[in-house]
Amino acid sequence: MKVIKSNLFSTYNNNSTVVAIGSFDGLHKGHQKIIKKTIKIAEKRNMKSGVFSFSPHPLEVIAPERSPSFLVSRRQKLNILEELGIDYFFEQEFTEEFSKLTFEEFISNIMIDKIGVKHIIVGSDFKFGKNQSGNTEKLKKLSSKYNINTKIIPIIKKNTNKISSTNIRKLIKAGRVSEVKKYLGRNYKIEGTVVTGEGRGRKLGIPTANLNLTTDYVLPPKGVYAAKVYTGDQEFKSVVNFGEKPTFSSGTYTIEAHILDLEKNLYGDLLEVELYEFIREEEKFSDEEELISKIESDILYTRNILC
Repeated sequence: MKVIKSNLFSTYNNNSTVVAIGSFDGLHKGHQKIIKKTIKIAEKRNMKSGVFSFSPHPLEVIAPERSPSFLVSRRQKLNILEELGIDYFFEQEFTEEFSKLTFEEFISNIMIDKIGVKHIIVGSDFKFGKNQSGNTEKLKKLSSKYNINTKIIPIIKKNTNKISSTNIRKLIKAGRVSEVKKYLGRNYKIEGTVVTGEGRGRKLGIPTANLNLTTDYVLPPKGVYAAKVYTGDQEFKSVVNFGEKPTFSSGTYTIEAHILDLEKNLYGDLLEVELYEFIREEEKFSDEEELISKIESDILYTRNILC
């Protein structure tokens, strides 16, 4: 997959492109349905497939106070799109100036004149343009005017619940990480760089990797979670703690992963943490021995459910 940023849109010289438009901030099952349809149409018509999205998220510019936390980092987003089989990722820099474009100006000046779109795919809840003036009905009218095809993909529901980034965020914030896969299409993953911690875990015989997250992720409640950790092309079971380590009264929020069966210095490495199940709330123990015993129990539980 080739990434083309907005300052280079004019260098794109393929006039036969099928493009899905959206923020695709979660790349959940609903987004995947749109993208897979885009690829299918492109293959059928011997065209190239593309996704048109934004950086930063539009709300970070229009209304920062309402800007959501993220379900994927930019790196993860690109990896998922490439795995799905998209040919091009058109990344529009979302600025205040861009936000003032009318919907028709966006379609005419960018999608047609710069990218050469022949077919546009959007979800049925699509809204775009200045003051979100553009919608699926206006898109259909413009498609006739500019001689392009459009396809509107209905919203997907799961157990009567709309599959949306908002609902997935609610599940994660409630600690229901084991349910996320039904909506996201995969387990929830966060990534971060390993940084130096206090070294207390190593002294207890249970070393941990302290993570500095790469983006402002949606985070689950404080507590202990069963997870898998990926470093390079290696995969390990892990017990991950989100919280403030009340036994030691640190008061500092950290994300610490005790990676099972790995004896290696990971400082500076990029790790991806895949959350499988909530184990227990964060607790304050009377002494280190009680804490160690509980962590050993967490480790045994994690081995059993991830075996």
